[in-house]
Amino acid sequence: MTLIKGGKTDMLPAELTALERRRRIGEWRTGSSGYERSTGRNLRQFDYLRYNMRRSILIALGCLISVAAFAQEKGKGDAALAKWRSCADATAKRYAKSAESAPVVARYAIMSCHDEKKAAAQALTEEQGSRFADEFIETLERRYTDLLAIDVIELRLKP
Repeated sequence: MTLIKGGKTDMLPAELTALERRRRIGEWRTGSSGYERSTGRNLRQFDYLRYNMRRSILIALGCLISVAAFAQEKGKGDAALAKWRSCADATAKRYAKSAESAPVVARYAIMSCHDEKKAAAQALTEEQGSRFADEFIETLERRYTDLLAIDVIELRLKP
């Protein structure tokens, strides 16, 4: 660089800045993959974009892991509900040979597993709260009754 009158610097064509020299010989701080050179992006801008990409990927990965862990978490309530359902299924199979209609047999089967239902309600109350547990048990009872009625009809149709 040469100084001209007035103290301003003037770039001669033969003299290159440090950035230009790095571009020509490919000594990028991020590596010389060719992408940086072909797009002409500023190094700081490229580093900023790369940092944001990594951060976004890490945030997405963290969310995915937390959701998967929460979905896999099984408490006492699931085991108690499964026990109640298996009791109702076994009882419905025993009552299926009776002369009662399928919905009545299903209702009897659900009512005969009172202790299992009570244990499931207690486990759900501990996990989720009493209001949710009460509504959930009522809904499941209606659903199980309908499903058991279908199972009883299928059992009666088998030879």
